[in-house]
Amino acid sequence: MKLNNNQQPKNRSCLLAALLLALALPSLLTAADQWTELPFPVRETITGISFVSPSTGYVVTSGAKYARTTDSGKTWNVYTLAKDDPPYDDIFFLNADTGVICGRQGFVARTSDGCKSWVRTFWGDTTIWFTSVALLGGGAAALVGLIPGEMPKGVAFRSSDAALNWTQLPDLGYGYGELFYHKGDPLCFQSWGKLHYSLDSGKTWSTLNTGSGKTGRATAFYGQTGVICGNLGMLSSSSDRGRTWTPSSLDKPDIHFTSAVLIDEKTGYVAGTGGTVMKTTNGGKLWLPEVVLKDPIDFACMKLVGDYLYIGGVDGVIMRKKAK
Repeated sequence: MKLNNNQQPKNRSCLLAALLLALALPSLLTAADQWTELPFPVRETITGISFVSPSTGYVVTSGAKYARTTDSGKTWNVYTLAKDDPPYDDIFFLNADTGVICGRQGFVARTSDGCKSWVRTFWGDTTIWFTSVALLGGGAAALVGLIPGEMPKGVAFRSSDAALNWTQLPDLGYGYGELFYHKGDPLCFQSWGKLHYSLDSGKTWSTLNTGSGKTGRATAFYGQTGVICGNLGMLSSSSDRGRTWTPSSLDKPDIHFTSAVLIDEKTGYVAGTGGTVMKTTNGGKLWLPEVVLKDPIDFACMKLVGDYLYIGGVDGVIMRKKAK
């Protein structure tokens, strides 16, 4: 069939539009996958991130401050509990009312009225450096840290009244890492060459060997897939929910990984010093670097919030990208 004169220009226009869209599509996808830096008013290391909804979240800093956003990080209000507080290391909000901050010198403080007031809840050993806290629901809470030294001794505590009072757990090893908690998964953390997990909100604990021989810092699980990372470039994955671990071939002993997140059973991220962010799309078998900032900085924490991944580091740098 022969096209008439009116049809030919119209079809050529459609083909041209389709070609232009095809050429533009890769760049559009790349732009959607990029990291975006969010404005933060204080140039201090962001050490912990916790969100109670996609819009409302909190961070803590190495300068003993906490900040709140109600617009997904576009703006932040910064607060101080006390001028003589030690550096903060982690924050966890269970809901809009109840949250906990922990840090160095045995610092733990809780709010139960949405930050209107804060109460110190730990008055024990002030040499403890608390690095991670989690509120588990049903009144349970967990708190881990270490006593600095040549071989940092790990310490862990549990609360049954939403972080108001704490009971110390038995000694489980050296160099405790960050708590991992996600509803439906075990509560867990790492020590030197071991992974400790609890199925009953921290009442009892079991231990698995990781075979790393290095200090573990962060843990993530999604279904059967597990990822652990830590100091001296330590990075391993599991496909059987942590029973066995396979070290990564990544040879980067100068990098200390601080954070790990799994988006699903195949996709995950790790972050650490030197501006390092790496992504896997095959359950941790292969990791590829991502460029987040032109000037490398040390990243200290990472958190998945809804469809977005947030990452915090030195000098008040906080970034996010759409991860789902």
